[in-house]
Amino acid sequence: MRQWFSAVALVALVPATAGAETLADAVAAAYTNNPTLQAARAQARATDETLPQARSGYLPRIDLSGSYGVRRVDQVTPSPTTTVTDIEPKQYGVNASQELFTGFRRSNEVKRANATIDATLEQLRSTEQTILLQTISAYVDVRRDEAVVTIRANNVEVLMRQLEEARARFEVGDITRTDVAQAEARLAGAQSQLSAARSDLAATRARYAQIIGNAPGTLEAPPPPPDLPDTLEAAVDMAQQANPDYLSFKGAERAAKAQIGVDRSELLPQVALTGSLARSFDQTLPNIETESATAAAQLSIPLYEGGLLRSRVRQSKEQYTRAQAQSEAARRSVVSQVTAAWNALDAARQVIASSQEQEKANELALEGAREEFGV
Repeated sequence: MRQWFSAVALVALVPATAGAETLADAVAAAYTNNPTLQAARAQARATDETLPQARSGYLPRIDLSGSYGVRRVDQVTPSPTTTVTDIEPKQYGVNASQELFTGFRRSNEVKRANATIDATLEQLRSTEQTILLQTISAYVDVRRDEAVVTIRANNVEVLMRQLEEARARFEVGDITRTDVAQAEARLAGAQSQLSAARSDLAATRARYAQIIGNAPGTLEAPPPPPDLPDTLEAAVDMAQQANPDYLSFKGAERAAKAQIGVDRSELLPQVALTGSLARSFDQTLPNIETESATAAAQLSIPLYEGGLLRSRVRQSKEQYTRAQAQSEAARRSVVSQVTAAWNALDAARQVIASSQEQEKANELALEGAREEFGV
């Protein structure tokens, strides 16, 4: 599976022939312009930001604070004398904190972020493969329907000549009116098939434009497909190692396992180191300046939280069990899809071989009929 899509990606590097559109051109255009693929890439880039967010918990946090205000103090003495004092209190300071032990919360958050990123990247690969497969299918469908339209049009021309010949023979009494009616019916049926073929071609061209972003031009024949695994077992092993849908579920499973550690960390002691440095001016009286510096180690041990944290741990364990089941379901689905595709490919090869033999037999029958008609 991975080799097949790697070969498809390499097709985009093959130089195109001037004046014609190749499969490489279509793949490159879809890879660049497809909006579904662009949205998946944006989602992957957004998910990448979860890793630096998780790692930020290992680093200290430093805040700068400041304040400024206006204050009026009225002092009344027994004299009585009233003293009015206007002061402008100001303060600025720096606060720093560093987590020392969080019950392994930060390490599990990093594991969860890495697993989520892996799952998202596999989802992006799955989207890429889907778009590339749709591109190849649209390319081949357009060429197929163009060939069908050409065949139907040639058939109409042949039946029109046959109808003219039948009418001429009817004029001389060589055939009956029934023979002419049969020729007219064959022509009408061929014209109906030509209209249907043109409609199918218009639909496939519209789908081509939807996926790739531009209308198809003159399409060259696609290159032959790359080599496939020799046996079904080899194909199944390759799919289990490289299938992005299955690997995405495995990444989600690892993320769910890391979430257990994140929730369990809330039950463990938390140790942090904090410090602050502040300077104040005119807080109570004019021309009074104070400085303060503090440092402290903080220890927090959860004793009772009403069962909330333990409930979260149990919940995350069940979610991990669910993720394991989904991974197994995805694995079985991959095996089933590969087996079905392998059998369909084998059946298609047999149909091709039978069709080729049928074509040879029909050619011999046509030659014999022409010789008999000549006699």
